[in-house]
Amino acid sequence: MPADNERIYIPYNEARSFILDGDVLLYRGRSLWSRLIRIAGRSRYSHVGLAGWTNGDAPDSAYSRLMTYEMLWHGAAGTKLSAHAEKWPRMVDVYRVADTHTTFSWDALVQAQQGETSVLDRRLSVALMKDFCRPGEYGKFHLWLVALLHLPVIRFFARPPTDDQIEHDGKPPFCSEAVGYALRKSFTDVVPNTPDRFTEPGDLARSPLLNYMFTLDAPEEESSE
Repeated sequence: MPADNERIYIPYNEARSFILDGDVLLYRGRSLWSRLIRIAGRSRYSHVGLAGWTNGDAPDSAYSRLMTYEMLWHGAAGTKLSAHAEKWPRMVDVYRVADTHTTFSWDALVQAQQGETSVLDRRLSVALMKDFCRPGEYGKFHLWLVALLHLPVIRFFARPPTDDQIEHDGKPPFCSEAVGYALRKSFTDVVPNTPDRFTEPGDLARSPLLNYMFTLDAPEEESSE
């Protein structure tokens, strides 16, 4: 994640054409709850969403709408990203996921190392996030479970699992859990050794498969979205 003096601020009306489906949007909230999440996660981020263009339209189409699909406390939603840029200027960082990634394994039959290359399916990542966006649903149970693991005494005795094979259990996810799941199913596990339900916004920001692009500033002109 970039230092404060390394951020690149671009007005939303200029930045929107550079944003692709599946780009990760990391938020630096200022509320008390956001600060607690940032401290616990050892990062500057308290929330995350996934960018997606409506109906697969090209960014230069007059009918295109750039959305952020996110899990909110009162229910998951798709929100126009322009509204967030206006409400929280210089607080939303845009990260680009690597297009390809190669994982290696050992093939015991031929006594050789095998490499498997994954290619990011951007539209699938957005579709998976859309599936989570149901009114009134949020992963409060999983969020409290993660929060408990940060408490001093419990943290000493309980360790979060590191098994990446733990699948989604059908309960509504919280924000970074949903994004981690969508990227894993459409690409690869961007936060290895951490199950989706224990993935925090800071974990995504530290992933070597995500690269900072720029920070959204307030639009210099009234947004058409």
